Amino acid sequence: MKFPNSRSGRIVVLASLAALAGAATPVPTADHRGALPAAGQTADRPITAPINPDHISPPTDRFGYKPHPVDLSHIGSPAAILRAFALPAKFDWRALGGVTPVKNQGGCGSCWAFAALGGFESLVLIRNGRMDDFSEESIKECNYWARGCGGGNAFVAANHLTTFGTVDEICDPYHDRDTGICRSACPRLKQATGWKLLSKDTTAIKTAVSNTGPVYTTLNASFPGFSAYDGTTVLHHAGLEPPNHAVVIVGWDDTLVHAGGQGAWICKNSWGTNWGAQGYFAIAYGSARVGENSSYFDDFKAYDYREMAGTLYHYDEAGWHFSMGFYGSETAYGLVKFTAGHDDLLTAVDFWATDDASTYTVEIYDDFDGVTPSNRLFGPKDTACALAGYYSVPLDTPVWLAKGNDFYVVVKGRCSGYTYPMAVDGFAPTESNKTYLSRNLSGPWYEMGSYGYDVSIRARTRYHQPVFAGRDFSGDGLADIAVWRPSDGNWFVRGGTVQNWGIDGDIPTNGDYDGDGKADLAVWRASVGYWFIRKSGGATDLIPWGTGGDIPVPGDYDGDGKADAAVWRPSSGHWFLRLSGGGLPVIFWGQNGDIPLPGDYDGDGRADPAVWRPAAGTWFIKLFERGPWGLSVGEDRRFPGAGRFRRRREVQSGRLAVVGRLLAHQVRQGGNSRHFLGNSGRHPRPGPLLWIRGSKHRRLAAVRRKLVCPGAGEHALGDEGGHSARPLMEDFRSRLRPGR
Repeated sequence: MKFPNSRSGRIVVLASLAALAGAATPVPTADHRGALPAAGQTADRPITAPINPDHISPPTDRFGYKPHPVDLSHIGSPAAILRAFALPAKFDWRALGGVTPVKNQGGCGSCWAFAALGGFESLVLIRNGRMDDFSEESIKECNYWARGCGGGNAFVAANHLTTFGTVDEICDPYHDRDTGICRSACPRLKQATGWKLLSKDTTAIKTAVSNTGPVYTTLNASFPGFSAYDGTTVLHHAGLEPPNHAVVIVGWDDTLVHAGGQGAWICKNSWGTNWGAQGYFAIAYGSARVGENSSYFDDFKAYDYREMAGTLYHYDEAGWHFSMGFYGSETAYGLVKFTAGHDDLLTAVDFWATDDASTYTVEIYDDFDGVTPSNRLFGPKDTACALAGYYSVPLDTPVWLAKGNDFYVVVKGRCSGYTYPMAVDGFAPTESNKTYLSRNLSGPWYEMGSYGYDVSIRARTRYHQPVFAGRDFSGDGLADIAVWRPSDGNWFVRGGTVQNWGIDGDIPTNGDYDGDGKADLAVWRASVGYWFIRKSGGATDLIPWGTGGDIPVPGDYDGDGKADAAVWRPSSGHWFLRLSGGGLPVIFWGQNGDIPLPGDYDGDGRADPAVWRPAAGTWFIKLFERGPWGLSVGEDRRFPGAGRFRRRREVQSGRLAVVGRLLAHQVRQGGNSRHFLGNSGRHPRPGPLLWIRGSKHRRLAAVRRKLVCPGAGEHALGDEGGHSARPLMEDFRSRLRPGR
């Protein structure tokens, strides 16, 4: 596995899972992987769980379902997921508006992608009331397993949706053949953060369908009558041929009569609306092995460009491939070593729970000497996992990471009667000296790369955490208390009315865009690069400005009293300004890893590009002056430093007046000042300004940059993609006086 981007430094993720009981049973040797003891041997080394027998002898039909190596025969129906009250005799998400239109896989064996995405689309529709049409082509062509028309399964789809996410059908339309083309440039829309596995128990499946939404399942579709089904009967087949097709269970009806008795699932197929009952069918409970390999998505979020511009650190490109543990032990620990590529916040730890009724406990450490992790930074935090599947555990207190920093995450858990609690990836290329398993936290640790495995634990970071600005929505000259609720798009301004503007995944970019002295509601939609502005007078604007990976940085850059749409591109350090008074300047300022914080640092009424570099605790500010076409570059200023500072009474270079935005500097009696303003691993944040000792500072000609005039550089005009924002900080106008 390789990181999404090149990294330096180290991160270690450590997971421990305990199995309550259950002896190991003989297991086939794990294909091409290294010499681990077979289950049943007593050596104190990791052992692999039994392999799914259907995977060893997969179906040869071209319907599309291909069994995964993980054997799910141990999955039960924990009481925790069963409702205490009776389930209705009939339930149908079609009648409740919880299903998306029937699609057609054509002559391609991609039913697995249609079934998985059909369930995910329904979850989004039920939760958000939004009818999305996500791309099956994206899953078919972009999944790491390279599963396409040759067949796949829910594990492949879940791994893809938890890493790559969804894209729109319009951007990546379906082809009923393998194209070999992954359209990775399409804007990502939603990302799965929860996926659960079910046994074939009818009550468990009904509970998941009614509580959460439609459920992915498999069946054998080769029995007589299925292909020619016209929707007038209830299908029934008593044979036990292995499953070869994936569909979506959308409901049930206990009163439906069939050849084997009464009661049937209502399922959505992917053979178009001319098949069956407009694409749906009813099949007897358990008939043709329907209900096996069932799973469903139970959580998602808007694709977070802040997070993915950070890193979803992981070595398990193929996700959960095998399960492993230790013979006769109730505990297994996994340790995964990562590298922090830039200054980040560690916000969550993701893992695959291999059994139902299990418990995982997350901890994060700063050091690991090869024997024991030490210097704990977070935790412990327990997560009860009622079902096997994928979990993303948010950290209550995010952990700051400096570029090159080491950290270690410990996840300790217990399985219920299952002794293989650790998911591993034995499909993708492995890393050396990066992932480990152990029976105990204190070791010995087995380096899994030498055996051909990577431990499937992930660390999720978020790049450029937002520092939201206070805005004057009422026009009285004072910032108003206001919050925006992404889940429903509602703005709550204290003293004002609730207004709806924006959707989940948008970035707030409020500002006075019409110059009337009142802040306007505004959001930037990262997925398409559009600014949606709702002015205080009622008018609305739609501005295409931005491209994949940008960060919106609105401000009044031309000093006309109106906020300008602007983005900063971390990958190149370019600022793209769309001036309300005319002009499209492009400015080079900053580098990847910086935090953009534009503001009026010299008090001239114009916002200046500025970045703060957490790695060095340094502010880089580019001051503007009037030029022949509106703006020109004035003085470049650099304010380096690190550490915390105490209030001081003396200032060597004279009185220091702070005007304009936070940390604007002007030396009154000549000379320059060098200001130590923050340190690595800390966010800049508004608050009391402290006296510090001034000293002569060097002008850095090396960081001086020219302003690129319109037409001389590239301009971001509505390209697809995006990046989340760090909204601007409030205008803190204050003056420091000697002697305070």
